[in-house]
Amino acid sequence: MRSTIIGPVLVCALTLVACSPAAPPAGPPAETTPAAEATGPAGFPAETGTSTGDFHPKNAPVVVYLVGTDEKLAPARRTVEAPAVAKGAMEALLAGPNAAERAAGLGTLVPAGTRLLGVKVGSDGVAVIDLSEEFDDGGGTLSMTLRAAQLVYTFTQFPNVQGVRFRMEGKPLDVLGGEGIILEGAQTRAMWAESAPAVLIERPAFGDRVSSPLTVTGSANVFEAVFRLEVVGPDGKVLAAKVVQASSGTGTRGTFSATLPFERWGSGTGKLVASFASPKDGTKVIAATVPLTLAE
Repeated sequence: MRSTIIGPVLVCALTLVACSPAAPPAGPPAETTPAAEATGPAGFPAETGTSTGDFHPKNAPVVVYLVGTDEKLAPARRTVEAPAVAKGAMEALLAGPNAAERAAGLGTLVPAGTRLLGVKVGSDGVAVIDLSEEFDDGGGTLSMTLRAAQLVYTFTQFPNVQGVRFRMEGKPLDVLGGEGIILEGAQTRAMWAESAPAVLIERPAFGDRVSSPLTVTGSANVFEAVFRLEVVGPDGKVLAAKVVQASSGTGTRGTFSATLPFERWGSGTGKLVASFASPKDGTKVIAATVPLTLAE
């Protein structure tokens, strides 16, 4: 394999139209394979308290899953051209983090130069993604695991995609790299849950512009499924706090949704912090920090 330099190291309610009438084909998808299409809304409803900018009907917000300094998945926002949002999301992921994200410590384990050769979404909810040979260049077990998880999480953000099958240069990719990372069969989020942080905040995502009340959604796997969310201002003042209980925890990842009204103090840069008490000694453990732009 050729060598490569690896870069430094929520979910939009989009309805996708399946691009193939049946299950994934036995043969390799052609480069001209059409991407899944989006016909859903172009932005979040106003009551979510999350704004991602001004949207044109031809644009759609999506999330790409990068990698944080904790070597766990970190969602970041992108806007891609509709209706080919599936293709757009994958190409945005392959492009890697932007300058602000890199400055904050976000990166990617997908090797530079990896290209999207084709993508199909079958009526069975399984996407087939064909990637160039650079995808399995370099890196050890952690690198291989995280790059696969990045693609699985990015593609399964869409409601009608439950799993992902990998191809490389048109051929089924069942084992990734010399480390033997198994990719056989449809890959689901549950199979890659260990790549997510204890509290995965999927909405809002990195750098989103938000207002009060703020709706926060995601998943968590923490002791007794209980954790704390805080909206923090630029001066470190906690503007809002809430104890949240996920649908499950202590070894099982559960989902959550919480709304936090916060003090209207002006505009500027803040952050959303998720933390939980250590089951060993009760100390505060920071599980996730999401930089935000706070609007009046």
